Amino acid sequence: MKKMIELVMILAVFAAVNAADNVPAENKDAVQKEAFHGKGHVCYNSIAFQAQALEKQGRDAEAIKMYEDAKVNPEYEHHLEYIFPALIKLYAKTKQYDKNVALWNEGHAKNMVFDIDLSKEEFKPYERVKGFAAVVKKNDELKKAKAVPQIKKEECEAHDKNEKKEAK
Repeated sequence: MKKMIELVMILAVFAAVNAADNVPAENKDAVQKEAFHGKGHVCYNSIAFQAQALEKQGRDAEAIKMYEDAKVNPEYEHHLEYIFPALIKLYAKTKQYDKNVALWNEGHAKNMVFDIDLSKEEFKPYERVKGFAAVVKKNDELKKAKAVPQIKKEECEAHDKNEKKEAK
């Protein structure tokens, strides 16, 4: 059943992309703006769904590319708290430890705090990566200061509803 739902979701995404491609050229800009700012806003959930499907198929590089594209897209800045952990997980899985150090530094510049626990086995490979000690120090400083991430806020109906359900 789960695979069937995933297939239907992927087909829905492809149908939406195909429909956008069939819009007359003079209307494309208006349609694209509506897709991001109106009810058709492609939320982080659709990116995560597609990326997770790619990851399950062993296509980690493609999943990473999706998250990296979303990370640099200003339309998804309000989802960085979801994108960064997903990228961190994939970079670690693919042993791209230096990219995680760079990503943590980028997040720290936005006052983001990460779950870096040196007692966990998963962080042992980072001990040899240049700059990791500075990342740990900065992360601890931000944690102690109870830093609030400096990320553009935008309301997404899907997240608001999900967060309210989880709170209950």
